[in-house]
Amino acid sequence: MVNRQRIMVTGGTGFIGSHVALSLVSSGESCAVMTSNNGIVRTRLGCLMFNADLRDPEALHDALCGYRPDVVIHLASWPDAEESPQQARECLQNNAMGTLNLLEAMRASGCQRILYGDSSKVFGDIEGACHGNLPAHPISSYAISKLCGWELCKLYQRLHGFRVVAIRPTLVYGPGQPHNLISYVSGRILEGVSNISLQGGSQTRAPLYIDDAVDAYLAAMQRLDELSGRVIAIGGGLESSVFEIASMIVDIMGSDAKLCVETDNIRATDTRRSYCDNKYAAELLGWRPRISLHEGLRRTLADHVDDRMDSYVTVI
Repeated sequence: MVNRQRIMVTGGTGFIGSHVALSLVSSGESCAVMTSNNGIVRTRLGCLMFNADLRDPEALHDALCGYRPDVVIHLASWPDAEESPQQARECLQNNAMGTLNLLEAMRASGCQRILYGDSSKVFGDIEGACHGNLPAHPISSYAISKLCGWELCKLYQRLHGFRVVAIRPTLVYGPGQPHNLISYVSGRILEGVSNISLQGGSQTRAPLYIDDAVDAYLAAMQRLDELSGRVIAIGGGLESSVFEIASMIVDIMGSDAKLCVETDNIRATDTRRSYCDNKYAAELLGWRPRISLHEGLRRTLADHVDDRMDSYVTVI
């Protein structure tokens, strides 16, 4: 990267955020991480870590004004989960109001550039491939809150001259990720379970390996000014059903476990199809995914198995 910038990564100790921060530091950028844990400390990578909860305007103000970043990569988010009134409240408080609090703290610090970590779930159930020009039809409180956060970014673009870009990835996966389909299936195999139940199975996903996702985020960050106001959807490039992905995991791990599809057991808020047409990301960012689904799963499962084995040794 040519121009050294001061970059604040919210959610910087999370799965995507930590990988983004690692890449920034490795490339020589000045990077600070915002998290809701541990106060201000110096990490092993040499970047500052600020303790600030998205729901705490004063803490956000202190963090942003203390570091005064040139750009914020906003990846902190309350995750998608089973729908409930509590889930809806948490999503709105963290993802919608939290983004508003962050934007106000940025304005106070003089920072006007934000890369918004969005989600392809904002598109809802669609017939074709998703891309940034499609209208949003969120079907869960999580997706609604993510869309609200993005609309607030665009509002600050209109009112205060912010430069804002949203990245909407499909399912991002890789080593070190907490619970998802991949860790669930591999975990059941490691436990010696012979029958593994899947909620649904016909839903499709286009899993995006973490290294490819990071490349897209950093390419978008470098083009924030010229692409301001744009939504960029990114995906792994291969649309596969949940059953097909789970089957690949079983094969890679050399297991004879049987997958039991629960056709009628699909969450009402679960998107039936999630596939991204990457041609727009290629045009706007010069980006395409490099890691195949099979290779990405192989790397992820090798790491997951190693972690499980380490934990067994520790217990013994």
